[in-house]
Amino acid sequence: MDLNYFKHWLGVGLLAIMISGCKSDEPPVRYSLTAPAENEIRFQAQLMKRYGIGLDTEFDIKDYGSIFVTPENSQGGFGFGFQFNSRVFDHDEWFGYQEVEALPTGAAFPFWVSGKVMDIEVPPVNSKPIDWHLYVGTRGQMTLGLAAVIHEINGRFPDVDLQYTFYDKKGHVILGLMFFGPEMNGGALVSPGGIFVGTDLTPFIPENGLPVDPDASDDGVSSLQNALLAKSGDWVERATLGQVIEVEGKSIDADISLFGRDADHYRGKKKRILNLVEAFGSASK
Repeated sequence: MDLNYFKHWLGVGLLAIMISGCKSDEPPVRYSLTAPAENEIRFQAQLMKRYGIGLDTEFDIKDYGSIFVTPENSQGGFGFGFQFNSRVFDHDEWFGYQEVEALPTGAAFPFWVSGKVMDIEVPPVNSKPIDWHLYVGTRGQMTLGLAAVIHEINGRFPDVDLQYTFYDKKGHVILGLMFFGPEMNGGALVSPGGIFVGTDLTPFIPENGLPVDPDASDDGVSSLQNALLAKSGDWVERATLGQVIEVEGKSIDADISLFGRDADHYRGKKKRILNLVEAFGSASK
């Protein structure tokens, strides 16, 4: 699907700035991408704008690593991150998990997630108010995402899916948020809605398959680190293990897309969109 179609829909550039409340010289997201050890990837992103999102959890995924979300605090907004061994993207290791092409409500994934992804439910951290799903793209697109299906997002919420996507200066997706409404059938609740957050690492990691060979290191710098450096092009000259790959680590662009039966009720209406986002945020606490 054409990215430019979304970037120009609704005059999104102006609308995103209005809703984010950010000045042109303020990054809407601060992030870092590092290779802290052999064949490991660490990503961390934090929104600068506060939306009232209270999601807070951290858990391990088998022996691949860990993933976390952090609630808003005095330093900034909602955060998302993970540290994984690169073989998390090895399709042959994901036995016993379901491949899906949609969120639990049947809503489509954000447009930057293509094809099937592994859906890993996480019962150990599920609570009565929230069910967690981890999504891993293992078929060519190296995406990672986390969905919180929030029981409070029920039939009182409209049929609207709101995508809020942040890019770096080269157009790569750095952080994607999606607020998805509940699934209804004849007025009865089929599945609660929720909040999805994730990123696409595809532009930054090797194209010839993972995991990379740990013996291919150069002067103590892993081949994964070298691949990340090569992908980052002119943003850095050289870095050692653990250093931030992208200079400053700021996203400089964002856009908003609306889908669903009730989407027309919100298009072009800043206050209604803000109220919708705040309602989703309040339900997550």
